[in-house]
Amino acid sequence: IVIDYGNGNFGKYMHLNRFAFVDVGDTVNANTIIGFVGTSGNASNTDQPHLHLEIRQGGYDQNLDPSVNPIGCIFQ
Repeated sequence: IVIDYGNGNFGKYMHLNRFAFVDVGDTVNANTIIGFVGTSGNASNTDQPHLHLEIRQGGYDQNLDPSVNPIGCIFQ
């Protein structure tokens, strides 16, 4: 799932078990359930449920900058 925070930052939520009842283009807020934590994807060395969150600046397909603080990007 990719969320456009509207401030030039995009969040990619991965390794979900299943998606909730949201569709492309829906508006979501902090209380919207977008998916359920799971073990999908290429999660090395773990079989425990977890969330892989990436924050990308300037577009969801832009290079990942590991120095970005996700909390600051989400709540700007």
